[in-house]
Amino acid sequence: MRPWIASALASLSVWGVLTCGVSYAQDGGSADSSAPAAAPEGAATPAPAEEAAIPREFLRDLHTAEAQVHDLQERVFRSKATLELLRELVVEGSGTGSTLKITHVDDLSRDYTVEGVQYYLDGKPVFTWALAEGTPIPDEGVTVEDGAVAPGTHAVQVTLSLRGNGGKMFDYVQDYRFKVESSYSFEVQAGMSTKVTVHAVAKGGVKKAFTERPTVQYEVRSETVRSE
Repeated sequence: MRPWIASALASLSVWGVLTCGVSYAQDGGSADSSAPAAAPEGAATPAPAEEAAIPREFLRDLHTAEAQVHDLQERVFRSKATLELLRELVVEGSGTGSTLKITHVDDLSRDYTVEGVQYYLDGKPVFTWALAEGTPIPDEGVTVEDGAVAPGTHAVQVTLSLRGNGGKMFDYVQDYRFKVESSYSFEVQAGMSTKVTVHAVAKGGVKKAFTERPTVQYEVRSETVRSE
């Protein structure tokens, strides 16, 4: 056999052995793809469903807090509405320049003692006085209301609580206690200052009953508001 043929046969034998070894390694050493993959190191384990559920007490407290917040919002809304209404009333009166002053004057004779005075303006109480408080009504009168007011028709209601004062000669009238009630409507014009003076007087003479003599008279004056 020639030398170059023997060398070629030897090379083929070595190449066949290497090829068989590689094929065996690929068939027997491959990893099984059906095996589960290992979890990455440090990954969090999912919590059970029981642990993820929200406690009922927390939900109840949450609903209670939501109801309280809703109630607070409603109160704030109503308060804002009330303040807005008051602001409109004040602005309406001051913007037009209309003002109103009501003065009470006691012109009753000494036969009567005034024990109480109460005033209402458009149905709202604005002044209350009682003899028991110890401060008498001055001779020039007492201011009942003084401030801005919306133009239009207004009404004042007066209630006088009286007691007889007949002195030693007519001491029997000391037990007479009665009330005199009166109401009066008047107009307030825009840009005008209206002054209402209420006089408590007694009229009718001796022919009229003692309790029917006291009455109320009204004096109204209007003038242009002076700009400062």
